[in-house]
Amino acid sequence: MGGLAWLLPGVATVASLLTALYSFVLFHEVFDGQARGTTPRPAREASPALLLSPGLLTAVAVLVGLGPHLVTGSLIDPAASALAGQPVEIHAALWHGVNAPFLMSATALVGALAFYPARHRLRALLERLTTRWTAERAYQAFLNGLMGLAQRVTDRHMTGRLADYLLYILIAFVVLVGGTVLANGGFALRPLDLASPTVVELVLLAAMVAGTLFVVRTRSGLAAIITLGVVGYSVVLLWVHWQAPDLALTQLVVESVSVVLLLLAFVHFPKLERKPVAAGRRRLNLAVAVLSGAMVSWLSIRANGTQLFEPISQYFIENSLPLGGGRNIVNVILVDFRGLDTLGEITVLSIAALGVYMLVGSRIRRTRREAAERQEGERH
Repeated sequence: MGGLAWLLPGVATVASLLTALYSFVLFHEVFDGQARGTTPRPAREASPALLLSPGLLTAVAVLVGLGPHLVTGSLIDPAASALAGQPVEIHAALWHGVNAPFLMSATALVGALAFYPARHRLRALLERLTTRWTAERAYQAFLNGLMGLAQRVTDRHMTGRLADYLLYILIAFVVLVGGTVLANGGFALRPLDLASPTVVELVLLAAMVAGTLFVVRTRSGLAAIITLGVVGYSVVLLWVHWQAPDLALTQLVVESVSVVLLLLAFVHFPKLERKPVAAGRRRLNLAVAVLSGAMVSWLSIRANGTQLFEPISQYFIENSLPLGGGRNIVNVILVDFRGLDTLGEITVLSIAALGVYMLVGSRIRRTRREAAERQEGERH
C-alpha cells in the first residue's frame, strides 16, 4: 500500500484524540464546572443502589484489565474461533511494550491534553465552519429524503387490493427465482423417464384445465365454488386411477369439507364486482400468470429429475412389513412412519368438521326461530 499504509492508523488516532478531548470536556464541565442557570434543587450524591451497577462494571473492567487471561480462554478465544471458523488463540496482556498501538494511544491522550486549554477557541472555530453545513444536517436531509421516498412508494403500491399484492408477490417470485436459475446455468432440463399418459389421464387433465379457466372467467361466485370442487374431484379420480385409494379418500374428504364450508359462507360473501382494468394491466397479469406457472412447472420437473440421494421409497418398500406390520405401504407410511403428520391432518379435518357442524346447526336454529316468530306473529 506504500504511503497509504498509515492512513487508517492515522484516522484512528485522530478519532481517538477527539474522543479523549470531548471526554475531558464532559468530565470537567459535569463534575468540576460551574452551574449555569438555576436548578430546582441542589445536586447530591447518588444512593448506593444507583451506584451499584456502574461500580460493578468498573470493577469488572479493572479486573479484566489487570488479568486479561481470566477471559481470553473462556470467552474471547471461543468467540474468535466461531467467527473465524478455525481455532484462534488470542494473546492479551496489560503491557505489550512500546509498539504501534501504544504510540497511537499515547498520541491521542497527549494531543487531547494539549488541545484542552484551547477548547473554547476550537468550539468557536467549529461553530463558524459549520454554520451552513454539518454532518447532522446532511444526515437529517438524507433521512427526510428517504422517508419521502418511502411514503411515495407506500402510496403507490399499498393500494388495498388483494390482486395488486398477489401480483407483486408473483413478480418477485419470477424475478428472484428466474434470475437465480439463469445465474446458475439456465433452464435446461435433464431427460426424464416418464410413462406415456393414458386416455383417462388426458381427459381428467382437460377437465381440470377447463374448470380452472371457467373459474377465472365466470362472474358467479357460486359457479366458481362448484367448479373448484370439480377440479378437486378430478384430482380424486386421478388418485383412483393410479390405485391410491387412501390418498383419494383423503382428497375426497378435504374437497367435500372445503366446498361445504364455502357454500355455507357464500351468503355472507360480498357481491363480486368486476372493475374495469386497463389493457396494459391485463397483459401484465397474463404475462405474470404464464411466467409464474411456467416457473412452478419447471421447478417441479427439475426437482423430479434431480436425485441427490437414494430415493426413500425403497426404504418404505423394504421396511413396511417388518417394521410396520402391514402390506399396504401407503397405510403404513400414513399411520406409522408419518403418524404425527397424519395426526395433524386428522386434527385439521376434525376442526373443519366442527366448523361445518356449527354453521349448519346455527343455520337450522335460525330458520326454526324465524319460522316460530312468523307463526307467533300470525296468531296475533
